[in-house]
Amino acid sequence: MTTRHRRARRPAAPAAIVLSATLLFTACGVPIPPEVPDTSGPRSEGADEVDRLVPDDGRASELVAALRLLGVRIAEARDLLADVDGAAVGVLLGAPGGGEGPGVLPAVEPDRAGPGSDDLVTAVVTLAGDVGGERSRIVLELVRDPMLGDLGAWQRDPVGVIALLRATAEASAAGDAPTAGDPDALDAALLEVPGELSRALGYAFVVASTDDPVLTSHAATQGSGRLGVVLVALDLAVERLEAIGADIDAGEDR
Repeated sequence: MTTRHRRARRPAAPAAIVLSATLLFTACGVPIPPEVPDTSGPRSEGADEVDRLVPDDGRASELVAALRLLGVRIAEARDLLADVDGAAVGVLLGAPGGGEGPGVLPAVEPDRAGPGSDDLVTAVVTLAGDVGGERSRIVLELVRDPMLGDLGAWQRDPVGVIALLRATAEASAAGDAPTAGDPDALDAALLEVPGELSRALGYAFVVASTDDPVLTSHAATQGSGRLGVVLVALDLAVERLEAIGADIDAGEDR
């Protein structure tokens, strides 16, 4: 996150408090910002301008563009599901799901030493952190609700979340399962999974893995509907971001 800090001299925090804060941020999957250098020495001219905590307005347009790209891919998956096409899995997961290009959702184990995931949700979350301020809050709220529900789970173990959704889909289609072919049982199972994108992926797995016409049609309708909800929320978030930019531009023109 590109922020600037003004630091005042204060007593050092007890070690237990520092450790607790570190563990909290690590558990939530949120990157821990680097230690702020000591500014107690002589200050150069103009330092007050540098040290103020301000969002990076210069990258705000990149954030809006990233959200629009995310919306395009989600709309593509929605249209495929509306056509009862299991190829929506590839759009949502990218190459790990049999698709091409970056997927909507994380689909590989996180590798802090490597380049990381190239999915669109991760790109948006990272960029929102870089931009900071009110824009960051708007985007993170969008990602948590309605998109993913449990952002931390997707950040820590996306493969595990995907395996759970796939298993739920397979159970609904398995011939020897008590709930096989039961649309209501499928809905109940996926309602236990937070986030509309997560549920839509579960329905997409059903469309891609079963020949039951009733269950497939139901899953396609439900999955495309979930993605429609996400698209509405995404459009509203973009409008809020653009309104912030318009307010800033108007203030600069005064």
